[in-house]
Amino acid sequence: MINICVYGAGAIGGYLGCCLSKAGANVSLIARGPHKEAIEKNGLTLISKTGSETFHLKVTNNSVFSDFHIMSNLY
Repeated sequence: MINICVYGAGAIGGYLGCCLSKAGANVSLIARGPHKEAIEKNGLTLISKTGSETFHLKVTNNSVFSDFHIMSNLY
C-alpha cells in the first residue's frame, strides 16, 4: 500500500486526501488548530451528486515526515 501525506488539509487537500483514500492509499493529513480538531472529531465528508461519504483519516499538526512514498504541499 502506498503512504501519502497531504501537507495542508484545507478544501483541496481534504478532497485530494479523501479521493486517494477511496482509491486505496494510506493517507495522512497535516492540519492545525480548530481545523485539525474538527477532522479528528468528525472526519472529512466528501459530498457529491451521488451522495456523501465520511473518511476518518490520520491527522496531525506535526510536519516531521517519515515513511511516506509521496508528500504533497498544497499551501
